[in-house]
Amino acid sequence: MSSPIIDETVSKYKSALDRLLAEIQQFSQQINNPELEKTLASLRQNINEPFLFVVVGEVKAGKSSFVNALLEENICQTAIDWLKMKRGLVMN
Repeated sequence: MSSPIIDETVSKYKSALDRLLAEIQQFSQQINNPELEKTLASLRQNINEPFLFVVVGEVKAGKSSFVNALLEENICQTAIDWLKMKRGLVMN
């Protein structure tokens, strides 16, 4: 893989967002709004959690190809086209 899945720009945006949420959380304490403070604390915690992405489908439906296209990298190994392989073996 030639580049990280989460690039430097995304990391910078996440850090900036976390700082902004921290400032708003401090403000929520000043105005005595515990519900907002709790929501902001949850957002700040979740921003650094890994993202779970699940792809499901039937066999040979193109799941690996979809993930590779989505991430613009060959992350997932794609299966051999068994029909083409079988035809190649029969012809030889």
